[in-house]
Amino acid sequence: MDVPRHTLVVSDVHLRGITPGTPRRLETMPDAALAELIDAALAASHSACLEVVCNGDVLDFDVPDARTAGDGVPPPSVSHGEAGAADLAGAILRDHPTWVAALARVLRAGHGVVFVAGNHDAHLAFPAVRAVVAQHLHRAAGVTHGVVFRTLFHRTPDGWHLEHGHQYDPLCALDAPGVVSGPDGRLYLENTVGSLLSYVIPALLACVEPWAHDPVVALGEHPLRAASRCVGASPVPGVELGAAGAGLARALALVRSRRTEEALAELSFVVGDETGLDPCVVMRQTALFAPKASADGLASPDAWAGYGRATDRRLRAAAGAIGSLYGARGVVMGHTHAPWEAWTSGRFFGNTGAWHPGPDGRTRGAYAWLTTGPAGAAAHVRRWGPP
Repeated sequence: MDVPRHTLVVSDVHLRGITPGTPRRLETMPDAALAELIDAALAASHSACLEVVCNGDVLDFDVPDARTAGDGVPPPSVSHGEAGAADLAGAILRDHPTWVAALARVLRAGHGVVFVAGNHDAHLAFPAVRAVVAQHLHRAAGVTHGVVFRTLFHRTPDGWHLEHGHQYDPLCALDAPGVVSGPDGRLYLENTVGSLLSYVIPALLACVEPWAHDPVVALGEHPLRAASRCVGASPVPGVELGAAGAGLARALALVRSRRTEEALAELSFVVGDETGLDPCVVMRQTALFAPKASADGLASPDAWAGYGRATDRRLRAAAGAIGSLYGARGVVMGHTHAPWEAWTSGRFFGNTGAWHPGPDGRTRGAYAWLTTGPAGAAAHVRRWGPP
């Protein structure tokens, strides 16, 4: 290629609203570290084209309302409706000006920013959410273009396939990524077992803060057993805890797969329009999706045994199949919060891990750095932050 291309990939940052006095306070957020990484990528790309790809769960729409004593059980999440999700997107961006300013510097230099939807920011499929995010970043940069969105994956001009990976995890897989029209004619996002657990349990139990820890490690213990140890520390009265638990059980009981060929075909056409790829080939990828899990059997210890390892295996298998299907130069995913990299038969595979505070309170994370140019292609996954 005449002009070298650089791609910075991050995922699973879980930016959410700032709530002083809770684990969601500013000093636990990775804004400064992320801005340093983005600025380093920008400096390294003075003679190359750069894309910064937010590869899923960089924003987190499944965080419940602020948790303070006396507030009781928060109301049902409004983020799965378009208006509520758009309001929440604006609030998150306003609470993270350092990160927004770093992305604005990328745009101002004529480079691109891409948002790929994950499971906690699947709401990026809403047109109103895309408008809020794009307008906020464009306004900060003083430009009118440069931010693009992807419903399932991003294919870079130099052949890298970038996808979050939640569609290969039964607890987080949607029937078909995107939004659906409800009986009232409004757009909604479907619930999953993962999205409901992520919303309700942290809202009720003060010791549960999944966005500050590695969930794959946390799931070494059955989550319901872990939650039972936290009930005594919860600021929510016992009666309300019981009512909320019953409400969660009712909501989980409604989670069922309604995946249809028609919905997958519609998704394939959307992805084809976004990426320029043949929808017929995209349809073949949808056959790799995990079946959407219901709540049946969640209380069984067997339902969680080896969950993290099994999910990692599913994503690795899907990445291999995707690389072959599209003839991709490489495939990079996230979702599992476990960073790794490998070259297989001349094709790169990697996972960008997650961003969260370490034991010393200082943020650590991982990223993928993908390059192509006259000397060929190079790729790696690296840690960012203090050793």
